[in-house]
Amino acid sequence: IKLAVWVVILGLIIFTLPMLIFFQDELGRLTAMNTALILGLGLIVSLGYLSFVTGMEKGSVTLTGVIGGSFPAVTTIVALLFLGESINAGQGIAVIVILAGVVLTSMHGNIKTVFKDIRGSALMYAFGAFFLWGVYFALIRIPVERVGWFLPQYGSIVVSLPLYLFIAHRKKEPNLLRVPNALGVLAL
Repeated sequence: IKLAVWVVILGLIIFTLPMLIFFQDELGRLTAMNTALILGLGLIVSLGYLSFVTGMEKGSVTLTGVIGGSFPAVTTIVALLFLGESINAGQGIAVIVILAGVVLTSMHGNIKTVFKDIRGSALMYAFGAFFLWGVYFALIRIPVERVGWFLPQYGSIVVSLPLYLFIAHRKKEPNLLRVPNALGVLAL
């Protein structure tokens, strides 16, 4: 969680001044509804990132990466159901193949026990990222169309910091605000 906190801190440092200078028009389009939507989506993507990192930490990096990285299938389904998007037959087949691949990848036993296998393992975190990122990347279109592209992304950074600090406090993370070592800085 320490690295996540520092990524967010650096993001705030890097992006706050440009936002105030270059994105005044986006700030002017913020309403209470747009702000709530941006912050809500920021929470969704932040929880997705935490879920992904936790899955990598507690389970298989490979499986977590494959499952989490398949989120465009969820994005497509959410966009079809809630945003009136349409896809062609080839794209529909691709979504079905992705979903089948995700299920087959997560199997430990046979197809009858796949959901039990997922619930009983760290793959729950990978699926958390899969669903949360899928929803986020479908619905982020709404505030981007209303406000512009910068503030919706900035909102996720703003939401992430208190969330990550709260989780770190609950986990009693030592030296959280101490600057990461050189390897950690390179990872940023």
